[in-house]
Amino acid sequence: MTLAQIRQEFWPINDKALATYTFQHCIRCFRAKPVPVSQPPGQYPKSRTTPSRAFTVTGVDYCGPVFLKPVHRKAAAQKAYIAVFVCFSTKAVHLELVGDLTTAAFLSALRRFMSRRGLPAEIHSDNGLNSTIYYVTQSRRQKSLLKLLSVASAGSLSHHEHPKIRKTSLIRVLGQRQLSFEDMTTVPTQIEAGVNSRPLTPLSEDPGELDVLTPGHFLTGTSLLAIPDPDYTDVPTNRLQHYQQL
Repeated sequence: MTLAQIRQEFWPINDKALATYTFQHCIRCFRAKPVPVSQPPGQYPKSRTTPSRAFTVTGVDYCGPVFLKPVHRKAAAQKAYIAVFVCFSTKAVHLELVGDLTTAAFLSALRRFMSRRGLPAEIHSDNGLNSTIYYVTQSRRQKSLLKLLSVASAGSLSHHEHPKIRKTSLIRVLGQRQLSFEDMTTVPTQIEAGVNSRPLTPLSEDPGELDVLTPGHFLTGTSLLAIPDPDYTDVPTNRLQHYQQL
């Protein structure tokens, strides 16, 4: 993704080696990089290979907890979670900040997701016994919801790669910091744009092909580029304004 963004404006010589060297020598990225697990690849289900509108078939999982900055200094930090919605056909992701693990909180996050991404035909989850989604599907009060949405079990590795990618990005950005509710809403949204801007295909070595297919192309027609920010790495944190720190 870094190389694809650089090639939008520059074409460095030996750029792949340069990008790899830069990434490998980033101490924060190295510490947050998870140990890869070898697992034999399985067959893709039909829902992963059938062309469809983005988020027609969606996987959902929870990430967290994350800790929000308390309103009062002496108060304890508030726990929150991230609901990760993954499109099975385009690999696009949608992130929603959730205040707790209750059924009501999940249904509210689901309503926000559907209001912006459309009504999915299927929703898949791992149906873990400690999962909020599990309790939603088992609740008798949600029978009317299940008539509209088919909630199935999906244990594919590709589904769980996206919560891992999102959580790794969050660890790299935040470290041990605690953010307010508003800030914790902003940062995951920016990470969502970054994940949706990663290349889905190998980069071309033709300088005439500067763009690369990303999940963002299926959402907005192009990759989701962030607003350019000045480089504040050499400025002490206590001299930065709040939005600059964020």
